[in-house]
Amino acid sequence: MGTRAAAAVALAFPTDETMSEPREGRPAQDWRVDKVWQAGACAYCALRPRAPPGTPRNEQWWFGHGDGAHSPYGCRCLKRFLAEGGDTDAYPQYCTHLQRMLKLRTA
Repeated sequence: MGTRAAAAVALAFPTDETMSEPREGRPAQDWRVDKVWQAGACAYCALRPRAPPGTPRNEQWWFGHGDGAHSPYGCRCLKRFLAEGGDTDAYPQYCTHLQRMLKLRTA
């Protein structure tokens, strides 16, 4: 990505478990087989750390779920992360940038 915001964006769209580089582009149709999203399609859920045992349900959006076999466009955890402005402790200057990445459908 090559921007100063890349580290903040990488927490939402990681390329690997280090979450140091953002995944570029959009998940293409090759992430779908017979209209079913494959593991890794949602990089947020596939690559972020899993929630520690005992994490309250209302805080689990911060963590990944393991395989990410669902549409990243409808992922509620990813949408919440973007709506919250990402990791505002580590990257407060990119809060608005991440919030603007959130796209919501209207009727």
